Amino acid sequence: MRVKDALGLFEDNYVGRKLILHVLELLLHTEKSIGLDIFLYLEYDLSDALLDEIERLRYEYEVLMKPLAYVLGYELFCGERFEVDENVLIPRAETEYVVKYAVDSLQRMIDGFHQERKNILIDVGTGSGCVGISIMKECGDYFDRCYLLDISKEALKVAERNSTRILEEMGGSNEKVECLESDLLESLPLTIND
Repeated sequence: MRVKDALGLFEDNYVGRKLILHVLELLLHTEKSIGLDIFLYLEYDLSDALLDEIERLRYEYEVLMKPLAYVLGYELFCGERFEVDENVLIPRAETEYVVKYAVDSLQRMIDGFHQERKNILIDVGTGSGCVGISIMKECGDYFDRCYLLDISKEALKVAERNSTRILEEMGGSNEKVECLESDLLESLPLTIND
């Protein structure tokens, strides 16, 4: 079966394209779905193994009614691919506006500001870490430390993987980022004077 025939298996063409592109990414060993154009692969013959994987993903989405991001295992947020699973909420496009506002405000503050004290970023209820990590990606030099806090150990594992991969891929490091299990600010190792 060719890719264009496999697209006909899906009730929703958008979902079909996303799931088939995901399988093609696995085949091509790439994580650059933004750059892959499914129309270049319409005549590509899918092996039985790839068809089985497409069918498994379609079943999870259409029959089990799992959200598309959970089926794919990621969601795009602020231009990065954040791993997600059932232990974290799916990053929403609207939240990107919050990050953009925070980054713009920080950049205005940074210009003409002499850093005389420690600057700490705290992301409470971090989930996948998308907010804190995205801010660190843009303004990491401004912060001495970033704490990603969540009450869920499983969510923190996702945030840690995202932090390591995203911040290190951009040539930096996540040594300033610490994931802490915490009920709100309860476990934060700081006092107000720090």
